[in-house]
Amino acid sequence: MIWKRKSLLDSYLLSQLWTGFFPLFGALFLIATMVSFVQLSAMTAVVKISFSEMFFLYLAQTPQIFLYVLPITFFADLATTLSRLSGDMETIVLFSLKASVWRVMRPFVPLAVVLAIGLFVLGMIVAPKAQYLQKAFLYEKQDDAQINIRASEFGQKFGDWLLFVGAQDGVDSYKDVALYSRANSNDARIFVLADSAKVSNNSGVLRLNLQNGRGYETSKESVRQMDYELMRVNETGRARALEYGGIIEHWQKAKTSRGVAKDLTWALLAVIFTLISLPAATIGIYSPRFTKNRSGVWVFFFSALFYAPAMTIGDRHGVLAFIVPLIWLLITFLIVRPRLKHF
Repeated sequence: MIWKRKSLLDSYLLSQLWTGFFPLFGALFLIATMVSFVQLSAMTAVVKISFSEMFFLYLAQTPQIFLYVLPITFFADLATTLSRLSGDMETIVLFSLKASVWRVMRPFVPLAVVLAIGLFVLGMIVAPKAQYLQKAFLYEKQDDAQINIRASEFGQKFGDWLLFVGAQDGVDSYKDVALYSRANSNDARIFVLADSAKVSNNSGVLRLNLQNGRGYETSKESVRQMDYELMRVNETGRARALEYGGIIEHWQKAKTSRGVAKDLTWALLAVIFTLISLPAATIGIYSPRFTKNRSGVWVFFFSALFYAPAMTIGDRHGVLAFIVPLIWLLITFLIVRPRLKHF
């Protein structure tokens, strides 16, 4: 009988949690989606894509969106649920029946653990594969854009070269070609002119075959000229050079890649925040007779206190961001504990 009562109480508390979860998640997810589309628009500014291709890129972005939205949704919903129960005197009744704060929070612990495991799988396994698919798609579109050179159009690129063609002379053949590139040293600049050019694809290597032209290398000290009959400019397409060696190999790049280190840091911080947010969510418990409901303000304060330093330090210093959860736990403990001493 006692077990049945406990089960009914747990079910009731969980049902109250689900009441506000999906509206809150939907609002935060919509905001994150709008930010994601702005980022995708910037990423696809140099290539033309269809609506279905844009939707594919958005789907590849959703694992990252979930990593940011789900932890804060769970924390905010739990705190507001407890504040709603407190406002209706339901938590006061439970405490009057000698229930502890731990007893009220107990049914949410397994849910937090399941959510943390899901976020771990999402961040460590699903997100890297989704990012690879997104990069491969964008690189392939950019490689195709390099092949589809249009006459009399400025701003086209072939690898590291800026490219301009005066006219098209058949399939992948062009006339009056000009290329420009900045050398790696001495601030030198290289100009290449050709009477004609033809683009070919040799086993995934794009090649621009220039015929009958001149090349110039200019610097502050000198100008050098070279005449040629045939010059080949090679460019390995980025999509062809991109390889995905699996989860382990991907995360091993965190030692040398700042972007991968940032992704790894945030994937783990999302899991940690989900678990440590349980004690902080008790800020929603209050006595309506003596205090006002300020759970919304506290949720915003605690969320900003975690997310702002974690994202800032994570972007610049990687693993140093893991000190944020420790400091956050200490601050929330000092704030929450005095508020709960009467319960």
